[in-house]
Amino acid sequence: MAIDPNDIMIFETQVASGADDVEEGPSGSVKVTSSDLELTTDGSKIQLIGIRFTDIDIPQGATIVDAYIQFQTEEASTGAVSLLIHGESSDDAAPFTGVRFDVSSRSLTNASVAWSPPDWTTRGEAGPNQRTADLAPIIQEIVDRDGWSALNDMVFIISGTGTRTAEAFEGKNAPRLHIEWVPGSDRVVFNDPPDIDSAANQIGELAASGTLVGITASATDPDAGDTVTYSIDDERFVIDADGVITRSEIGTLDFESEPSVTVTVTATSSDGSGAQQSFTIDLLDEPEPVIFSDPSDADGAANRIVATAASGTPVGITARAVDPDAGDSVTYSIDDDRFVIDPATGVITRSGTGALDAELEPSITLTVTATSTDGSVATQDYSVSVVDSAPPQIPTSVSLVRTTLASDWSPPSPDPSGIAYIAHLGVLMISDGEVNEMPNLFTGDNLFMMNLNGSFAGSLTAFHFSDEPTGVAYNPNNWHLFFTDDTGARSVYELDPGPDKIYGTSDDVITSFKTSDYGSTDPEGITYDTNRGVLYIADGAGKRIYTVDPGANGKFDGVASAGGDDIVTSFDVEALGIRDPEGVEYDPGSDILYVTASRNFIA
Repeated sequence: MAIDPNDIMIFETQVASGADDVEEGPSGSVKVTSSDLELTTDGSKIQLIGIRFTDIDIPQGATIVDAYIQFQTEEASTGAVSLLIHGESSDDAAPFTGVRFDVSSRSLTNASVAWSPPDWTTRGEAGPNQRTADLAPIIQEIVDRDGWSALNDMVFIISGTGTRTAEAFEGKNAPRLHIEWVPGSDRVVFNDPPDIDSAANQIGELAASGTLVGITASATDPDAGDTVTYSIDDERFVIDADGVITRSEIGTLDFESEPSVTVTVTATSSDGSGAQQSFTIDLLDEPEPVIFSDPSDADGAANRIVATAASGTPVGITARAVDPDAGDSVTYSIDDDRFVIDPATGVITRSGTGALDAELEPSITLTVTATSTDGSVATQDYSVSVVDSAPPQIPTSVSLVRTTLASDWSPPSPDPSGIAYIAHLGVLMISDGEVNEMPNLFTGDNLFMMNLNGSFAGSLTAFHFSDEPTGVAYNPNNWHLFFTDDTGARSVYELDPGPDKIYGTSDDVITSFKTSDYGSTDPEGITYDTNRGVLYIADGAGKRIYTVDPGANGKFDGVASAGGDDIVTSFDVEALGIRDPEGVEYDPGSDILYVTASRNFIA
C-alpha cells in the first residue's frame, strides 16, 4: 500500500544487558559475557548469535516500513561472509539464560533475511557497512502475531559463515535496533450477526441453480476506502458481491446422507486482511424420482430365450430400479404382452401370450417401466435374443477323432501345450512351452501349425519375445494371436500379423502386459471371448480363472498400475473341483467356458 512519508514513525532501542547478546558454540554452550560478537566464525568454530531487544513500543498489526540492526566494528575483519538472520517466533521473547542450546532451541520465524556485509576495515566504525539488510519482513511477522502487543520483547538469531567482529554490550557500543513503521489499518471482521438475512438457512435437496439459502454474509473493514469481497468453500453454492449465497449448478445435495451442510465464507479486504465465518444450511427432504440402477439388469446371465420356450421361462433379465426416498417402494411393468415381469422383483419371464420367431424377430426390445409410490416413473430398454432352439448342452463325454504325434514333425514339438484354430489360414496353431529346454531337439522354433487332417503345415518362432509360450489364443476379428508365458515376468504377448495377415513376417507387431501386475504368477491356458471381447487366462498355481477386459481404449495394455486401463476380475476354480487349471477354451455359440485340469477332466 502507498505510505505517506509524513506518517512514518521511528523506534530505536539498544541491547540493555550483557545477557541480551550471546554466542552459542557448536557444543551448545552459551557465552553471555563476551566483549565482542563474532559473526559467526570464531577461529574454527561456527556459532550462532542471539540478540534480544526489550520494550519494543510498536502496536500489534503495525506496518513495518524499514528496519535494521546497527553494529559497531570491534576489530577489522575481511573476507567473504554469508549470514542469515531469523527472528524468534514468539509473542514476547524470553531472556537468554545461559542454558545449553538456549539459542538454537528457539522457534524461528518463517521470514528470514540474508546479509553479506562488506569488509570491516576500521575499528569503531558504525556506518552503513555495519548495518544489516532490511529486517522488515521478520519484524512484520512478529508484530502480526495475535499475541503481540506493544512493549513486548524480540530476539534475532544470526547464523552463517565467515567472520565480522562487532562490539557487544560489554564493549563500547552494543547493537542497536532501528524500526520505521506506520500504524496498521483495521482488519476486516464479520459483523454481529454475520448473517443479515433473517430467513431460515435452508434449501430443498433438489433446488435449482440460483435458489436462495437464506444467508447474506456481512463483514466490514472499518478503514475508509477499503472494500470487502466474499468467497465460499463449497462449490455446490455460490456467493455474490453482496454476500448472498445461492445454489450453484455443480454437485448434488442429498437429505438422506447429509441433512445439513456447513459452509465457510471468507471475507477479504482490499487491504489484504481476511476473516472467516461458518454457516450451517439445513437440507429439506424432497420427493426424489425413481431411477434405474447401473447396471439396470441385476441378472448376469445372457438375455436370451428359445422361441418355443414355455410360459414362465426366465429371459435372463432382472430389472433393477430404486427410489432414494426412505419408505418409497418400486413396482415394475413391461410393454410386451409376450413377456411378464414380476412387479416386485423385476424378473422377466415368458408369458403364455403371443408367438416368438427367431427368423423374423431375432432380437426383441423390451421397455420396462418402474413406478414409485411417490408417483415418479422411469423407463429402461432391454434387448432379448430369440433363438430357434435351446443352447447346446455341455458334453459329458468325447470321442477321439485323430491322434497326431507332434514329436514326429520336423522340427519336432515334444511338449505341445496350447492350441487354437486360425480361421483365416485354416490351420491349428500349437505352442510348445518346453522345447527350448531340450537342446537335442530345439531348432529355434516353438510354434507349430497343423492342417485339420493332422499333417504338418509349418513352424515359426516366438523365441524373440517368448521362450516358453504355454497357451495360445486367436481373435478372428483382427487375426491377433495371444500367448501366455509363465517364466520371467509372467506375461501375455499379443502378436498382430500386420497387413499381410501372416505370422512370423517383418510387419508383425508384438505388444505385451504382465499378469504378475494383477497377481497371476502361473499363466497357462488362454482363450479369447468373441462375444465380450475379453481374454480368459487359467492360472495353475493360483487356482483361478482371470478375465481381462481391454478397458475404454480397447487395447490389452495392462492394469492402471502398469500404465494401462485393463479391467481384471477373477474367480476361484476350486469350487468346480479343479486344483490346477491348465487350459481354457471359450465356445461362442453356446457361451460356455471350458477348463481343462491336470487330473484329466474338463469342467
